[in-house]
Amino acid sequence: MNAKNNQDTCSACMYFSGDDKSKYHCEGLDAYKKTYGAPNPTAQACSNFCPESTINISDFEPEEQDDTDIAKKLVYIDIDKIYPHQHNPRKELGDLTELADSIKTNGILQNLTVIPGHTLTDAEYTELCKKYKSSPTEELRCQMNTRISKDGYTVVIGHRRHAAAKLAGLDNVPCTIAEMDDKQQIATMLLENMQRNDLTLLEQAQGMQMMFDFGSTASEISEQTGFSKSTINRRIKLLELDQDKLSKSIGRGATLQDFIELDKIKDIKSKNKVLESVGTSNFNYELKKVIDQEKLEEGKTILIPVLDSFAKRVDNSNSLHWLKAIFFSEAKTFQKPDDAGKKKYCYTLSGSGSYAYLYTDREKSSAAPVVDEAAEKRKELASKLEEIVKRMFELRYDFIKSYSVAEVKKHISVIIEFTTRFMLDDNSYTSDKLLCKLLGADEDEDDALDYDKIVKESSPEVVLFLIVYAYSDNANAKCHDWYCKYEENEELSMLYNMLQKLGYQMSDEETAILNGTHELYVKVERI
Repeated sequence: MNAKNNQDTCSACMYFSGDDKSKYHCEGLDAYKKTYGAPNPTAQACSNFCPESTINISDFEPEEQDDTDIAKKLVYIDIDKIYPHQHNPRKELGDLTELADSIKTNGILQNLTVIPGHTLTDAEYTELCKKYKSSPTEELRCQMNTRISKDGYTVVIGHRRHAAAKLAGLDNVPCTIAEMDDKQQIATMLLENMQRNDLTLLEQAQGMQMMFDFGSTASEISEQTGFSKSTINRRIKLLELDQDKLSKSIGRGATLQDFIELDKIKDIKSKNKVLESVGTSNFNYELKKVIDQEKLEEGKTILIPVLDSFAKRVDNSNSLHWLKAIFFSEAKTFQKPDDAGKKKYCYTLSGSGSYAYLYTDREKSSAAPVVDEAAEKRKELASKLEEIVKRMFELRYDFIKSYSVAEVKKHISVIIEFTTRFMLDDNSYTSDKLLCKLLGADEDEDDALDYDKIVKESSPEVVLFLIVYAYSDNANAKCHDWYCKYEENEELSMLYNMLQKLGYQMSDEETAILNGTHELYVKVERI
């Protein structure tokens, strides 16, 4: 149906207003124009007057507001009298070109929600200061302090529509005028944008913090936004991070899960350091390295006081008899020797900071082998390399363990190709314990496993996938010999090649270990 000349069209029933009382005439639109004097009302407005309307008003406004109140508040306001909200959580409105073109063609299909008054712009505030200087009054002084003008209106809902309408050249826009306090304004803007997934994680966090600043509790924010308290707390924690690094990580495609993982790091400086790798292939590796280091430090704080209670810390162990190495990761299970207090003990700390050496203070027996300096350095490097090898394995294991049924099916050809190649290698072997762990079975009861049940519960594709992996990997897969010199590991390279085809992202350190360019290999060559 085409609109007739000089007639307005009802957005609810698409009939016309005017003198022509044909079957296509809308009396509701006449009533609206007579009441408000506004042309081309929105579908929302028409639905309050048009007897033919099939539009559900609840699609446009909250249920607690009745239709009459909405219609009474709906007005067309000069676009130059409407200002964006200074606390709008959404900082970037994005490309407005498409929306502006749509508004030019179809008009604004949903009204803006505004509140009376606006925050003075910088230009307005400068002018106000000049005015006060030339003719000071109490009213002007108060306005300078609040920076609030009673004139105009401020957008609460519809910032993109407002900006696009300006771009489209509209003179006025349909608005609903609301009365809200500061807390309600922030909550409304935050909820509207989050429902549309328009906010970045940082913008969500900043919006929630503003609600806290205006006196809201976590319970109130949870009730208003629909987010759980734990989610709100996680968002707020983002504000503890370096904001520049956080913004860059979001730009690299960081996900909420990335930040949940990052929160496992306790030290804020370490968090910000690892934050630099969020959104890159190095993130999981750097994360695990720092978490492992924090666990070592935690173990160290437990173990050192225990050692100090019966042993003396020394720097030189040449005249001492070596007993054992105590890893900080095992600090909670360490027990003092039975003869502590009767026999004198000493200890030193390893250069890598991973463990302590325990000694007795008696002279070494003449039969004890003399350890040269090169051997000590090699031992230290071997310890560091073993830590890296262990971390690399744990990353591969975690990747495989979390791989979904859908992803396995999607990459089944890659898995079968790898299986075929690996099974042809005579050097491959099965890791029963690793397979039991992957399948969630008790590794001490291998013989009693119900394989049919395992296959049913895990799906055949996933079981095949886990078996293949268990055959091909182990925690001791390394690329160096006893002397810590680089030694190519073709099987490990083949495994990584398969993992990358499945979507695994190798860290720089994994790559360096695998291709022999890691700095520790260089150090070994210099010994």
